[in-house]
Amino acid sequence: MITSIALATRFKQINQRLEEIKNEPMVESSWAEIRHHHVLLCELVETVDNYLVVIIILCYANDLYYVCFELLNIFNKLPHFINFIYFWYSFLYLVGRTTGVFLIAASINDAATYPIKFVRRRHTTEWCAELERFGDQISTRAVALSGLKFFFITRSLLFGVNAYSRNHPPFHCNFNIVSTRWPVQL
Repeated sequence: MITSIALATRFKQINQRLEEIKNEPMVESSWAEIRHHHVLLCELVETVDNYLVVIIILCYANDLYYVCFELLNIFNKLPHFINFIYFWYSFLYLVGRTTGVFLIAASINDAATYPIKFVRRRHTTEWCAELERFGDQISTRAVALSGLKFFFITRSLLFGVNAYSRNHPPFHCNFNIVSTRWPVQL
């Protein structure tokens, strides 16, 4: 989490610089410098991702497993009220922690793609090759931590997992039905 916060903060420094000069005309060399700094930060994210890739995938697989496990146990009858309170407290804590970690890691991608709005708002008289390269770089390059490149941690992934879990809930299956027809006794 601290690594994600640090990387996102570095991108936010570039964004602050763009906010300060958003209404001022800029020359091509200024855009080249900003683009160069952005490229260096993107390469830093890739380097960090290569070092932390195993930890990232284990963390997210572990969290996903426990959330699914708790969802499967959601309909079990609990003997005492205190068990009920503990179950819901631990479940909500787990979901909140997982969402928090996910959003903190996704803030890297949010901060890295933020400058595209400054690029698109530039007047045509300021348009130059460096500005076009910077816009292409931001819009086409995936700048985020990943799980072995199987998935990139972005807000859209979190919302996609949330939408999938709402449309395919585990309680569509009824695990407590006892079938009297199977096995067939002859």
